[in-house]
Amino acid sequence: AADTELRAEIAIRREVARLRILHEARERRLNKEAELRALRLQRAREKTEREAQVQTYQKEERRERIRQDMEQLRLEWDIKWGQQLANNLKSIEDYTRSWLEQKDSRNIFEKELKRIEEEFYAPPRVDNVARERALSDPVNITMVYIEAKLTVDGLLMQDLVHLFSEDGSDYLTYQQFRKIIATCGVELDEPQIRDIIEKVDDDKDRLISVEELTRVLNDQRETLGQPGSPWKQYVDPAQSVMCYHNILTGQKIFEGDMRRQQLADITKEAIVHKRLHEESERTYAAKLQDWEHIMQNYRAKSIQWMYRRWKARQRVKSKIWKTDAERRKRLAAQKVLAARRLQRWWRRAKR
Repeated sequence: AADTELRAEIAIRREVARLRILHEARERRLNKEAELRALRLQRAREKTEREAQVQTYQKEERRERIRQDMEQLRLEWDIKWGQQLANNLKSIEDYTRSWLEQKDSRNIFEKELKRIEEEFYAPPRVDNVARERALSDPVNITMVYIEAKLTVDGLLMQDLVHLFSEDGSDYLTYQQFRKIIATCGVELDEPQIRDIIEKVDDDKDRLISVEELTRVLNDQRETLGQPGSPWKQYVDPAQSVMCYHNILTGQKIFEGDMRRQQLADITKEAIVHKRLHEESERTYAAKLQDWEHIMQNYRAKSIQWMYRRWKARQRVKSKIWKTDAERRKRLAAQKVLAARRLQRWWRRAKR
């Protein structure tokens, strides 16, 4: 009986030890699996963060590359069409001046001279009230002097505004605009200056912008003479007499001092600059059309590059299954080896 009890106690102890070993092994396995899962999650998070950082960097790099490409394209485009415009204008000007010296141009020249002469000497009538009002409008006259300053100093309207604005902005206060009027040498009284400011400030925000000045300047160019021509026709505010004003030289020819030869010279300049203006508009339209073609080509190349990249990825994906199959085989072999080791350990523990 004592031997039986001893054997039973030994068996119980062995079973308890075996169960303890199995429990400890299970705990170690669970802990290891938990650590592996945590490690995989951490690596997956790190991989996701790295991929997000790489994608962000690649996006910024692509944006910067596209911006540089666009700047380079626009620079080359501006240089190309700047040279094209200069060559076209020079060719048109040479051809037009040569044509004016020939007999073929006599009829057109005489017709244009007659029109300009009639407009210059025409008295105020009911049918030309609007034109007479535009010729004596202080706004248009002020824009003539401002255009003269821009032409002589080689400035754009934006450059002039930046020059007189205290903070270099695209806006002028009323007082700063008064300084421009005084600098250009326009002889106007205070009511006329207030009327000019009221007409130029279109949105009534008590600031005069570059866009507002440019709009008024373009209106003046269409009203007081051929656009592009240095000769501007208006009623001089100081003497209330019709005159032609050369904005390049500052020369003024009043109605009483005008000679037919001077009108003929003004007519020639008007014809030349009319052709130049038409050529500038035609070249500008062709320039915009060329830019549209450049953008279409650029977009087409970008789409082609994206397609080639997508196609390469598809090829890689089509061959990934081989790598995945090899990886699955390795995992299966590792599982078989782990199962065999566990069986060996179980047999030894059972003994």
